[in-house]
Amino acid sequence: MTSFFIDEISRLQPAIEEYLYPAMEDYRLDIIIDQGPQARSLRLNLPKFTLVGSYNTGRHGERAASFLVSV
Repeated sequence: MTSFFIDEISRLQPAIEEYLYPAMEDYRLDIIIDQGPQARSLRLNLPKFTLVGSYNTGRHGERAASFLVSV
C-alpha cells in the first residue's frame, strides 16, 4: 500500500481539506480543467493509500486532526 505524507497538515486551507476528502473516502479526485464554457472535469481514480499528516497542536484550528490517518 502507498503512503502519502503531509507535513504541517494543520496549515492546509479549508478548501484544500475539502478537496482531499473524496481522495480519502472514495479514492478519487475530480479535477476541473480550464474555466468558463470550456471548463471540463477529469476524474482520477486513485490506488488505495494511507494518509499521514504531522501537525502542531493548538495551531490553525481543530479540523486538521481528522486527517491523521485514512486507510
